[in-house]
Amino acid sequence: MNKYIAIIGITLCSISSFAHAGGSTGPYVGLAYGVNSDVDTDKLSNQCGTGGVTCDDLGNTDDAWQFYGGYPVTDKIAVEGSYTNLVYVAKLRDSTGAQAEQKTEGVTLGLTGRQPLSSKLDVYGKIGAYLWNSETESTAGAADDSGTSPAVGVGLEYSVNDRWGVRGGWDRYFDIGKDDYLINGVTPGTLKDDIDTFTVGVNYNF
Repeated sequence: MNKYIAIIGITLCSISSFAHAGGSTGPYVGLAYGVNSDVDTDKLSNQCGTGGVTCDDLGNTDDAWQFYGGYPVTDKIAVEGSYTNLVYVAKLRDSTGAQAEQKTEGVTLGLTGRQPLSSKLDVYGKIGAYLWNSETESTAGAADDSGTSPAVGVGLEYSVNDRWGVRGGWDRYFDIGKDDYLINGVTPGTLKDDIDTFTVGVNYNF
């Protein structure tokens, strides 16, 4: 996690130095809690559905969380970086006794645009790249992959006062993982799938 925080910090510090020269408003940080959507059960194991084998997807039984920070470069656009831990993006248990858990974490770097709906309420949209690392532990062994995927998001942000705000939204991380199945025969992998995360968070404006 430390390397991810360092990447965000260096990026935001560089951007804030540039943005400050332009007279933009100050930076912000936030912490958000969320849950992930289910993955496609048919992708959990190539044994599912053959010979009466059934598979359970337990991917949404654990939490996701996010630490983020940004700096406005205009009154409506900010550069934002976040560390996002998706915890379990896939969690398999099948009727043969096979089990597997895939965890993913990484950083997102991108742009966040805001449009005021009222004096206190904004709608926002995000677009960026998610630099992820995904690990699978299973009864068939372990797998570890990393990559970079597109990420988008939308949501609402409410200003409680000049310093504090709350946000709620949806983020999608595309093509997390590298393999067609979490377990393929006796070979574990990192399941490639789109992950939807629904979060609520608290912001602090400096």
